[in-house]
Amino acid sequence: MSNVEVSCGVYIGDIFVECKLRSNLGKEHCIGRCITSSQNPIISILNTSNSPIVFQEGTVLARGEPCVMEQLQEDSENTVNLVQHRTDHVIEIESVQVDDSIGTKHRQSLLDLLNEFTDCFARSTSELGNTQMNIVLTDDKPVTYRPYKLSQMERSEVREIIDDLLQGEVIREFDSPYASPILLVKKKQGNTECA
Repeated sequence: MSNVEVSCGVYIGDIFVECKLRSNLGKEHCIGRCITSSQNPIISILNTSNSPIVFQEGTVLARGEPCVMEQLQEDSENTVNLVQHRTDHVIEIESVQVDDSIGTKHRQSLLDLLNEFTDCFARSTSELGNTQMNIVLTDDKPVTYRPYKLSQMERSEVREIIDDLLQGEVIREFDSPYASPILLVKKKQGNTECA
């Protein structure tokens, strides 16, 4: 187990970090649940892989939330400190696409649930987790399709998306006889994603 000094942005105060287990191939590690100070933020990382792990500068290792100290009266004689974490990232109902047929009560229930588990949602590509996947094929012949034609602007968008995924370690460069075309999909919000 190693203690690692990290950066935490402009917030000043105590930070709650939830335990995370990461299973990126070759970078398997566990981040211990802790409360750390923004003045000297340190988190514990347990390397569970068989080799040393080096993280690129700027890699998101964990997401912390500001926490506040509160007194809790256990009984008339004993008082204990309870740390409650709160989030500054509150999900608003306007940012969630919900069918119009869903009533106000159910919308509020959904919003409460989303805000209770807001740390389960990635706010950027770099916060996505990784999953190891095995694909079982029926034969050894590689499946290869020619790429779709893209304009110069579309190629630039694809390059930005791929660079973002590479930097977030969601994908990695790899030579393979298998190939599938990339399809750009325009979302309602105006952004473009690869499919």
